[in-house]
Amino acid sequence: MVYSEAENLTVIYTCGRVTSLLFSVASAGLVFLAGYKLKGLKAGIISGLLFVSVPIFAMHSKFIAVDTTCGFFVALSLYISAFIEFPKKETDIFLI
Repeated sequence: MVYSEAENLTVIYTCGRVTSLLFSVASAGLVFLAGYKLKGLKAGIISGLLFVSVPIFAMHSKFIAVDTTCGFFVALSLYISAFIEFPKKETDIFLI
């Protein structure tokens, strides 16, 4: 089946928006996990909600841009840093 150029652009646009949305949701989850790891459940929930409530977060999660991907990797580095700084067990450091 041969697609027209407009259908190809629609598929690319949809895939880009879904990818950006997935990175945004994963970023919010990582911010929650980092807050939970550092200060407990209450701090994790508050940090996750504050991260999601920032208007620029919602705006950039709709665009096909590298901002949400970069934000995901920044949140991932914070979460890994929390594991390095505060391991629960001696073997937690080797999970990284």
